[in-house]
Amino acid sequence: HIRYYYAIIEKYAYYNNLVHWHYIGIRLISPLKVIITHFSTFTHNNRKNISMLILDDSLKINHGKTRDCYAHPTDTTLVVKTAFSGDGEGLLSNANELLAYNNLIKLHPELSCVTQCFGYTTTNRGEGLLCQSIRDDNVSISESHWDIKVNQNDCKLPYIKQVITDFCQHLRAHDIFIFDLNLKNITLQLKNDSTYTPYIIDLKSQIDNKEFIPVSTHIKYFARKKLARRTKQLIARIGEYRKKRIELIEIERNEKYKH
Repeated sequence: HIRYYYAIIEKYAYYNNLVHWHYIGIRLISPLKVIITHFSTFTHNNRKNISMLILDDSLKINHGKTRDCYAHPTDTTLVVKTAFSGDGEGLLSNANELLAYNNLIKLHPELSCVTQCFGYTTTNRGEGLLCQSIRDDNVSISESHWDIKVNQNDCKLPYIKQVITDFCQHLRAHDIFIFDLNLKNITLQLKNDSTYTPYIIDLKSQIDNKEFIPVSTHIKYFARKKLARRTKQLIARIGEYRKKRIELIEIERNEKYKH
């Protein structure tokens, strides 16, 4: 773990010096925070960290740029997010997501529109982050907004747009400052009455504010303005992505082939 995090800090510092040299003094504090979160969580009453979890490709639900997501082999209420083999960015993504979740929960103790993070566990594919698994009422893994909008032929576009609009209004009304709002980060849980309940399933980008001067991190007025812009963009993409679905399906197919 020490070697992993030394490499992460070194890589993160190099990136910040190139892209965020103007803010390097503060930005380098972030890796230190995630390391502290990592070790404190790893040793603090982790209810699932009893023995090594054995993961295989049959359990894989999805993957991102740096991480794989697996169904928990014995607990259907959990998923496990692991870094690609030897990928320091994937480990940092897990640490950032846990830190972002803990920060949100402090501000919104009753938060229910975001998947819960439970801490770390050991797996045969490296250290994993345990998170809540969002499943439909029929127990199937819920699909992302992207999967429904782009891949399904018979999706109910006006209804989905209303669900997302209401969801965005909820975020703004309660000052839930989540800015990385894209179709792949929002899961729509299908209920028995054919309605959807949205959840945000990825918080890793919350920690990394790329503003020249990160006023939205510290001043609520600017955070509200930023959230209003991001939610407006999300709603606008609903119709736009549906129209471009054939092109997007081909792009996604090529990405999976590369992975």
